[in-house]
Order: sequence, then structure tokens, then C-alpha cells
Amino acid sequence: MNSVPFQGLYYRSPALVQNLMISVYSLHLQHDRYGGASRAYVDDLLRRERAPASEIARQQLEALRARALLALERVPAYRDLSGRAGVVRSASRAEEILEVFPILEKEAVRRDPADYVPEGLDRSKLRKGKTSGTTGSPLTLYRTVEGLRRNFAFFARLRRWRNLSHWSRTSTLMGRIPLSADKQVGPFWRVSWTTRNQFLSSYHLSAETIPNYARALVAHRPEQIVCYPSSGYAVARAISQLGLRPRGIRAVFTTAETLTAEQRETMEAAFGCPVADQYGQAEWTIWISQCERGTYHLHPEYGFLEVVDSEGRPVTEGSGRALGTGFINDAMVLMRYDTGDRIAVARDQRCDCGRAFPVIAAIEGRQDDLIVTPDGRLVGRLDPAFKGQYGVVEAQIEQTALDRLEIRVVPDERWDAVAEQELRQGLRERVGPAMTLDITRVAAIPRTSNGKFRAVIGLASPCPEVTTRDARP
Repeated sequence: MNSVPFQGLYYRSPALVQNLMISVYSLHLQHDRYGGASRAYVDDLLRRERAPASEIARQQLEALRARALLALERVPAYRDLSGRAGVVRSASRAEEILEVFPILEKEAVRRDPADYVPEGLDRSKLRKGKTSGTTGSPLTLYRTVEGLRRNFAFFARLRRWRNLSHWSRTSTLMGRIPLSADKQVGPFWRVSWTTRNQFLSSYHLSAETIPNYARALVAHRPEQIVCYPSSGYAVARAISQLGLRPRGIRAVFTTAETLTAEQRETMEAAFGCPVADQYGQAEWTIWISQCERGTYHLHPEYGFLEVVDSEGRPVTEGSGRALGTGFINDAMVLMRYDTGDRIAVARDQRCDCGRAFPVIAAIEGRQDDLIVTPDGRLVGRLDPAFKGQYGVVEAQIEQTALDRLEIRVVPDERWDAVAEQELRQGLRERVGPAMTLDITRVAAIPRTSNGKFRAVIGLASPCPEVTTRDARP
């Protein structure tokens, strides 16, 4: 597996030994994520989630104030703003605190990540990692062990909402690669005996291998599935086509990619349970997930979310750029961090799940996964063009120029000229007549280095008019 010590030895070992190594390493991960004070963190989250909206807002304001004072008093990147600490202490509204800080661009953190580590910390005890670098530029991140456990406490709470835990029998289809990427012969999965977790490689999914994935997952009898939407969808399609009947699955947890309506419907039908989508980032600034009612909620104890337009002005209804100020990681303080994603908010919307958490209307995905039309429109959520589309196993849209889209289609036996014309028409209705649509058939859609599937690849700079400021003016 890509994080197992002695990786070269692991990849050279027989499958039985790999399972043993994964079993030992999985126990180490469980302790890292769920040891120490983890249970207390989860219990606290479960207790606080039933508080009235006014109390949740008060607690979030105080968490924001504490984070802002930490930034001003101990973080080098914000030293020039330290004279504004009095404003933060006396502020009665979140907006007053946030106005002290400029919007923080990812590039500023990439240039000097250590500048966002508070002074006085023992850096030898910090965890140092990198983002996956989907866009080609990984970001160095610093974390504390307690920050890691606080982060996973939110996923533990999400599982508890469905009577599951990290010990529940699991099938995982995500970034961990349980065997080398160049391996040609299956099986393309390994099992941790200690944690009852089946790791299926999202790297080796293909038309030839997917039926075997489907049979292996059903045979494992998981209580929960954790997956990228694209990977779970591919296996769910195969399960339906093969007429398999999974038993005992209580929830499918999706993350790291934008979940489409088609993917959700297919997985819920094949796996016989609800799909619970979640959103977060490696920078740990905001976290969003679906409750039992299917509503997307912002988790207010995790961080503070701002949704702004291209000029940095607040958006109270509709979509905009997502800025996050995280509360859980004391090793890296990011104020008003531009996540690069777009989120849609709903004014005064409530959910009948009983939690007074803010409601999120939609997670639209990365800013650079939007299509920009020649007349300047930003177009996201192109998946409706594929809804009900026959003959398409999976597809990827890449904008290669302002007026050109390349659509790569992995077809099945039903794909024909009529199917292509219907797809072309569905896309044309959404992007307009000025775009050239090049549809090509391919054998497979390549995954990124960590197995993710990018359904839409936008231009490198989709919004040249969008400007944000470095944290040090």
C-alpha cells in the first residue's frame, strides 16, 4: 500500500504477506486516528450537535475569535496585522473578525508553508505531509496528532449517525493503492484482517476487471463502503448488470469528487442503502456532510465558511468561492483560505434532522473544474447531460480552449450515432452554440496519481478577473 513502510518490500511480497502487512499497518492507522482522546472528541461533538442555533453560533464565534488571536499573536504570516488584535477581542460579529484578514491564496501557502505554523511549537513533533497535487502543485502541510484525531472525530460522528463505527466491516475504493500500479493480474484488492477492511484499487478499474471487483465486494459483505463517487459508481453498475444482491450494507460514504445524481441513484439501487456524501480538504478548513435526511450540513465546530463572489463580497444565496478558516489543526493556521472550490448556500433553510447546522445547497466542485463559455459564463454540474444517456460507461470533459471541449467517452455495446447526437445535444443546451464539441471514444479514462477521476477538467485559469490577496499585504 502506498503509505506502508518498506513499500518496495511490500510490493514484491506475495498477496498473503501483503494482507498481513496491511493488517499490522491498519492497526497503527486506527491508533493514530482514533486513539488517545478521540472518543472524548466524538462524544463532545454528539453532545453539542443538539444545541439551539443561537448557542451553536455563539460557540463558533468564540472559536473564530480564538483562532484569529492565535494567528495575530503567534503566526509569522500574520505578524504585520498584530495591531488589530484589539478589534478581534471586542468584535461582536464574525464579519468584524474576518475583515481583519485578507483572503489567503493557496499559492501563498505553497511558497512558504512554515510561515503559517505558530511560533513556540515543537516542530519535531508535527506531522508533515503534502496534498495529492491534483492540479500538479502539491502543498506542504503541518499537523498535530490531536488535530488528526479531531479531524477523524467528524467522520466518526457521521458514521454514528448511521449506527456504524471505524470497526464496522468496510470496503474501501479510494486513493490507497494496495498493489503496484503496473500489476496486470488480479485480484486487485487486499484485506486488513485486523480492521476487517477490504482495500480495492481504484487504479485498476477497467471494463475487464470491474465484474471481479463487484463479486469480491459482495463476497466481503461490508457494512459500509467508503469510495470515490466514480469508483463506487463503476462497481455499482457492474453489480446491477450481473444481477448480484449485496446484503447488510448500511451506508456508502463518498468523498473527494463531485457526486452526480446519476452516481447516487445507481449506487443506492445497487447497494440497497443511502449514499452519504461528504466534503473536506487536506488543509482542514471546512467540513460538510449529509445527515440522515440527505441534507448537506456545514459542521460549525470544524471551521468557518465564507462564500464570496469574484470580488470577495459575501454571497448569501447561490454559489460562490468557498473560503475556510479551520479550527481543528493547531499546527497550521489558515485564515480565510481560498479552497479553490465553489459551494452554493441557501438562505434561512432548515433541516428536520433536528440539528441547527447551516444548510448547504450544493457542492459544485473545484473552480478549475468549471467550464467557461466564450460569453463568460461559468458552467458547472454538467452531469445532467449524461443522465439517462445510454451507451456511456464513463466520460470526461476537458476544456482545451475557450471555445472548445473535448469529450472522452468510454462506450459500451449500445453506443451509436444516435447516442452521440443525444449527448452532443445535451451538452449544447448547457454550454451554448459557440463551443466546438469534439467527442472521441477511448478505452479508459486515466485516473490521477491517487486514483481520483476528474470528470471535468477546466482551463488552468477559468476566471482571470478573480483576484485575491496574499496573507501579508
